[in-house]
Amino acid sequence: MLYKDNKTTIERIRKKYDGQKRYSRKHLKDFDKVHYMFWSPVVPEGYLTKKLKRFRKLECIYNEKYTECINELRQKAKKMTNDVGNPFFRILQILEHLR
Repeated sequence: MLYKDNKTTIERIRKKYDGQKRYSRKHLKDFDKVHYMFWSPVVPEGYLTKKLKRFRKLECIYNEKYTECINELRQKAKKMTNDVGNPFFRILQILEHLR
């Protein structure tokens, strides 16, 4: 995950986060709690990870934690065969049931 440079990357993430907040204020008014997340399989340790930790109320899932979460989903997909209505999870189910 790197756009033009580190500062551009952080600015793009900030814009996406601000967009999430605007969307939730407009469309999720009936929810008691809104959870903001940023997912990326690869984030270089250092400048980017330090800056990401400064985003209040944004849970960042990247690197090892990302892999752990995907592996957890894979284990759930391996145990289930019914379509739960999520295209990504459905593909995981198909992949995990290949012979």
